[in-house]
Amino acid sequence: MKIRELFKEMKNVYEFFKGFSKCQTDFQRVSFLLELCGKANLVKDGTIFGLPSKLEKVTEGMGKDDKLSEAFMQKSQHYWDMRDRRTALRYLTYSVFYARSDEQKFNAIVSRFFLLYNMENYEDALKDSNNALEIQAKIPFLVYFYTAQCYMKLNRYPEALTYFKRADEVEFDQDVDKEKYRPYLDYGLEECKKSPQLPELESKWSSYHPQPPTQLAPPITPLIRIYDKCNLKSVKDGVLKLRNTRERGWTLKTARDVSIGEVLLTEKPYVSVLNYPRTENCYHCYKRCHSLLPCSGCPYVGFCSEKCAAGAMSNDKSVGTGTGRHNYECGILPNILLNKFSSKISENQSYTGCATTSHLAYRCIANTDPGRLKSYLTSHDTGALNVTKGHQAFRGEKEIRKDPPDNFDPSDYSSIAWLESCSEKRDAIELWQKTIAALFLTYCLWISGYPIDWKKVDKEEPKFEGKGLRPLSVSHVAACMLYHLQASTVNYQDYFMILTPSRGMPPKICKSIATAIYPTISLINHSCNPSAVLVNTARGGAFLYALKPILADEEVTVCYKYSYFSSPESTRRFILKCYYHFDCNCVACTNKWFTRIQFDLGLLKCQKCKNTFSINKGKCKKCHSKVTVKRFKKLLLQLIKSKFSPTRELKSREKCTLIWRDMQALIRPCGACYAYLQSLYNYLILEKFGNLSIEPFN
Repeated sequence: MKIRELFKEMKNVYEFFKGFSKCQTDFQRVSFLLELCGKANLVKDGTIFGLPSKLEKVTEGMGKDDKLSEAFMQKSQHYWDMRDRRTALRYLTYSVFYARSDEQKFNAIVSRFFLLYNMENYEDALKDSNNALEIQAKIPFLVYFYTAQCYMKLNRYPEALTYFKRADEVEFDQDVDKEKYRPYLDYGLEECKKSPQLPELESKWSSYHPQPPTQLAPPITPLIRIYDKCNLKSVKDGVLKLRNTRERGWTLKTARDVSIGEVLLTEKPYVSVLNYPRTENCYHCYKRCHSLLPCSGCPYVGFCSEKCAAGAMSNDKSVGTGTGRHNYECGILPNILLNKFSSKISENQSYTGCATTSHLAYRCIANTDPGRLKSYLTSHDTGALNVTKGHQAFRGEKEIRKDPPDNFDPSDYSSIAWLESCSEKRDAIELWQKTIAALFLTYCLWISGYPIDWKKVDKEEPKFEGKGLRPLSVSHVAACMLYHLQASTVNYQDYFMILTPSRGMPPKICKSIATAIYPTISLINHSCNPSAVLVNTARGGAFLYALKPILADEEVTVCYKYSYFSSPESTRRFILKCYYHFDCNCVACTNKWFTRIQFDLGLLKCQKCKNTFSINKGKCKKCHSKVTVKRFKKLLLQLIKSKFSPTRELKSREKCTLIWRDMQALIRPCGACYAYLQSLYNYLILEKFGNLSIEPFN
């Protein structure tokens, strides 16, 4: 509002933007804004825009509240009466998050316990039972009784016997007539005493968060480690190398021939954030959990365990960790989720800034140790070898990205600061809006405890002053924040989880539960017909596997948004131009494959005479052989059969890749049939190697 009032007082706004447009770097843009604010007394005595200088004043009225918690419980009951179990559970989790007193927290957790029991989610119900016991030593009779029932449902009879005895020891409960439950209680005690030791039953509700595999199938050729000038730490055996191309900029190429199913790299994100509503996954490790523990400092996030809660709040950032950090944002999280804070005027107000990208940019700095950030910014002044000479926010993309770093480590800030930001392709209005947002996010970071010298506004690039001296100035940190606001919009990746109602049914939903930036994966360019695919694994991780054979020194590509068989060329090109600032000229766009697959099933390659013929013909047009068609149909049935196989065993997973390898030798890479088979194979790998949650809500 203060900036808007300042514009109203200006006599010549055109001259102002003309001056702003002359700024070449993010540091110059931030300095321009700070100078403007200084003239208008908007930056004064260590504060900006008249905002509070203490976190307590900012978060006043935004914390936990028992009345809100009670209101969420009533809202949950409303949705339960409407048979909307998922929404009812969400509001009960909100009730747990917002509970301030131990009494209200206990009531909310007990209510969620009964809801989970009625949904037959016994494992999460048991976690809530234990959580309730930690708050209050003596719990109601019904909680003991149904806790014992949960253990019985899972064939855990010794634990069930313990809780049946505790229920029997409860002398009086004003909320329930114990004698009505006497027959069930006696039956439970008798069954637990005489029942033999049985294997524990698997719950109807479960989730899988696997580690990345070494390979999807045995490699065709022996794997040989290859060394390159730029050491990509995430890449396996040096199979990929970083190269600069004139047409497509920096990209990853193969150092040798790669076969289908080879895992090219595995990586953890430098930064990642959990998507809204944050009531079904742990904020730190992203594990699926319906019995989340609330954050002790704010009502916005929850954790699957005390260990994750401690890990999220840890200030040990000597090495950047990407998954769910909550330090420097606890209590102030809603303030940093800036929605629609910048737009591209040339594209009819298409927004280029959202809550997710502002959160990612904020965490890029918050995840970085202040000493490491200062060390990187002053690397140009230290004379140290094997380090990038400065930051893009101060020296621009052309100078910093002229040469690759010697060591590209995705856990170090140098990797996230080397990514492309497309600053030169953005208009002045968008950059001005992002500059204001960057300064506000820097204020939020400072007020949350991150060491920033707010009183001094440096007008020069930071210089090395020795270790342990004053923190970076506001202009230096805000310049880095502005760079990350731009870089996050073109480098983020969705983190997916598959949701299915039961083990015997194929998955129904592939849902993005978080957003992450993987530094090495961000170096890979786009193609609507990609040669590699990304799969998400446990704790925010991901691995990249080869979708087709890739020759040595050939560029590796992934699909950023939509593949050629999902939408027309014009739609894909418009979205890529709007989001990523480039015109797609891949083979699928140039040859209009989407139009072709509407009328052409595809071509098969005859195994006898090597001639190509249409799948519709049923036999080779030249030699009249039906061997290829029969072989193709057999492989197709095997691949479709794998879709309905719920097993995630190694042999079953390898079989899918081996079938796809054989099919690649039979079919040409275009046409409707090839598009379907490729998407089916991608789906099978995602289902068998990625995050999976079984949730029978209905």
